Amino acid sequence: MLNEIIVAVLVLVSVVFLVMEIFIIPGISVCAIISIIFGGVAVWYSFTKISVTAGLITMLIWLVVLAVAIWMFVRSKALDKMSLNTELKDTSNLYPIDKVKVGDTGIAYSRLAPMGKVTIEGMEYEAKSLDGFIDQKSEVTVTDIEDNKLIVKLK
Repeated sequence: MLNEIIVAVLVLVSVVFLVMEIFIIPGISVCAIISIIFGGVAVWYSFTKISVTAGLITMLIWLVVLAVAIWMFVRSKALDKMSLNTELKDTSNLYPIDKVKVGDTGIAYSRLAPMGKVTIEGMEYEAKSLDGFIDQKSEVTVTDIEDNKLIVKLK
């Protein structure tokens, strides 16, 4: 009777750690490893101390309980709370880059470190600085256009 209680406690601890891994602290994997260790010890203990039949039953019960816990997690709203649901609305360049020519001048809309935004003739573009960091509202000159980005330097 004591052996069966030990196996039941080991399986219960294994399930508790699995549920903690899934619902409380996902992604850390410490609880998942502990859960697998306790479940494995429960199965091993029931095989060696009770009988082969008890070991098979313990393994089956442990796997079913794990499957039910995972199924409950998938059906719960926990995944919705953990997932990122924002939409990206920004684009690389708000205006067509073909309107800009080498030599055009503009103003740094944001700080270029070395990437940022520049405004040329009232239109905003993504740009890369040749001079390293360029402060916001500094005058810049387009020196090149590559990969749909403007290459600029201080004027």
